[in-house]
Amino acid sequence: MLEKFSDRRSNDCLLRYRVDRAAADAVRDFCVENSITGIRINQDSKRWYPQGAFLASVLGFTNVDNAGVAGLELKYDDLLTGENGVVLTAVNAWGYTLEQSYETERFPTEGDGLRLTIDANIQTFAENAIKHSLVIGMVNHVKVRIEMAKEQLHISIHDTGTGYPDDVLEKIRLFQQTRVRQEGLGLGIQNTIERLELLYGHNAGLSFCNAPKGGAQVDIFLPEARSRRDAKKMS
Repeated sequence: MLEKFSDRRSNDCLLRYRVDRAAADAVRDFCVENSITGIRINQDSKRWYPQGAFLASVLGFTNVDNAGVAGLELKYDDLLTGENGVVLTAVNAWGYTLEQSYETERFPTEGDGLRLTIDANIQTFAENAIKHSLVIGMVNHVKVRIEMAKEQLHISIHDTGTGYPDDVLEKIRLFQQTRVRQEGLGLGIQNTIERLELLYGHNAGLSFCNAPKGGAQVDIFLPEARSRRDAKKMS
């Protein structure tokens, strides 16, 4: 801390950033209890990915300043980045605000968003198949077939791996019936089941099985009218 104060170039000195809320609250309470002034805690923002590492190689990532350094975060950084707010005021030579100073505030503006045409459901099972191939140490081919069947959009995803173990199929069945999170069952599968229910209610179907000739198979059934509306929104 002494090094930071001795090396500072202005009246302010940044001690630490990306502090979690618990630590920030502890420092704030300590300052209040001991009548310590001069320590300021500012709120900051950071990227949060609800699906964790899902589609990570495509989405990319940002640095500590939220600037894109890889993937879509980098390619569309100018679009995604908003404009910081600014407070203009008059200060003296030591950086302190003058008592009779004016103050002008420019409010921040949010950046734009991106809507991808990648189907999250298909992507989830494709990634699972690739991860499985690394575990079993063999090439795992993934086949995706999409067709209309009885006014429903049928998406079939089939790989050439070793298939689902019986205990995994049982955990999937239990989660579909109870919506109670199953330990040892991938988050991707559970999130997909909940996502389809949220979007389509009971009008969608999702089944898991082992194909007769080997490999895991997932069949997704979506209502035709809703599927077409979603396709238009995604395009």
